[in-house]
Formats: sequence, structure tokens, C-alpha cells
Amino acid sequence: MFKRLAVLLIGALLLFGLSACDSVKSMTNNVTVGKVIEEFKAAGLEADNPSDLPEKEFGNTRKEAKRILLPALGEDSGSRIFEFKNKE
Repeated sequence: MFKRLAVLLIGALLLFGLSACDSVKSMTNNVTVGKVIEEFKAAGLEADNPSDLPEKEFGNTRKEAKRILLPALGEDSGSRIFEFKNKE
């Protein structure tokens, strides 16, 4: 009886563990610059006036890039968010 329960418990843990790994993998494939900005705003962080960055300024290795303003840092202060075509 104890042996069956132990096997069932271990099997359930493995199943839940593997399904959790799969969901993390699928989440990372859906990350975009726009979603990052949305998550910043949802967390209560400043990410005002997103604007496209010129491709000639930062090369063609990136897939998408935006500049966001952060008013708390001062006038015309902000940050850049990049999404690259590949991991290299």
C-alpha cells in the first residue's frame, strides 16, 4: 500500500514539474517590446510615450526597439527596450 502511494506521489510530482517547464518555455517565446512596456505599466512603473528608434542608429541586429520616457528621472530622460532577432 505504501509503495503504491509513493509511486503515485512521485509520478504526480514529475507530471506537474514537466508541465510547469513547458509553460515557462512557451511564455518566453511570446515576449515582445510592447508586452514588456505593458507589464511595466501594470506594475505601476513609468513607461511613458513609447517611440520607435531609428534602425540606422542601432543597426539591423534587432527585431524591434522602443524608447520610453521616465519623468521621475527628469525632462527628456528615459530608457530603451530592445528585442533581438536571435540569441547571438
